[in-house]
Amino acid sequence: MASVTSLNIATYNLHGLAQGASLLSQLCRSYNIIFVQEHWLPSFSFDKLHSICDDMVCYASSAMDDDVSTGVLHGRPFGGVAIFVKKSVCSGMKLISKHSRFIIIQIGDTVLINVYLPCSGSDNWEDEYRGV
Repeated sequence: MASVTSLNIATYNLHGLAQGASLLSQLCRSYNIIFVQEHWLPSFSFDKLHSICDDMVCYASSAMDDDVSTGVLHGRPFGGVAIFVKKSVCSGMKLISKHSRFIIIQIGDTVLINVYLPCSGSDNWEDEYRGV
C-alpha cells in the first residue's frame, strides 16, 4: 500500500451545495482532501457533487434519502457528508464505511473520518454513529 507523506486537508460546512459550491470549487484547487458537511442532496443528485472538480474523486452519503423516498419533501433540505480526494493521492485509497452522517476512508496507513454532528437530531442518533 502506498505511503502518504503529506496531505493538505480542509473541512467545509456548505450549508447547502447551492450556497457553498463556488468556495468548494476554489478549495479543490488548493487541497488534496476536502471534508464537506451539509450538502443537502439526496443520492440521486450526487452528480452535482461529482461535477465540482474533474481532478477529484468524491465519496458522498445523504441524510435525505429516507425522507425523499416517502414522498414530497416538506421543509428545507438537511445533512449529508462528502469527501473529495485529489486523484493524484487516490492510489491505495480504500472506502472503509459510509453512512448518512459519516464517511471513513483509508489512504496508506492513514484513516480519515468525516463526521457531521448536528446540534439537534433524531432519537436514534447513537445508532447512526455506530452504523447500525
